[in-house]
Amino acid sequence: MQADICIYIQNFQTLNIQGHPRKNGSFELYEDEGDSYNYRQKKYSIIKFSRNDKNRTLTIDNRKGVFA
Repeated sequence: MQADICIYIQNFQTLNIQGHPRKNGSFELYEDEGDSYNYRQKKYSIIKFSRNDKNRTLTIDNRKGVFA
């Protein structure tokens, strides 16, 4: 079972990702302006991160969506 995690961070510059050995996993990084309701008009972006333990890789998908 995978837990949903929601963390609110404003103005971050570094993102540290830690994975558990022998576990595959993925999460989506959600970004928006942070100070408006423009997300209601789909003005946000999502980037998917996927970890494959067997291959020892972290795949970062292309950003989907935009905000200004």
